[in-house]
Amino acid sequence: MAWCSAECCSEKRKEPITRTLEATERKQVMMPDIDKVVVVTGASSGIGESTAKLLARHGAKVVLGARRKDRLDAAAKEISATRW
Repeated sequence: MAWCSAECCSEKRKEPITRTLEATERKQVMMPDIDKVVVVTGASSGIGESTAKLLARHGAKVVLGARRKDRLDAAAKEISATRW
């Protein structure tokens, strides 16, 4: 969600600014196979979890770290159960 800056106006927008991606912007990023061990912190959710899954999909051995053990265990189980 984006809001206008204080210099631009004195009150916040009522609706978020949205933008659709053009076809040229929707490119898949090509990643080479990764033959490394990677430590991912915050791997129980959000960007950390997505990053761990992406790296594992590309061959990296991932070491996960997070505060929420239950969600970390679920993420680790999902990553190890999926045959990329």
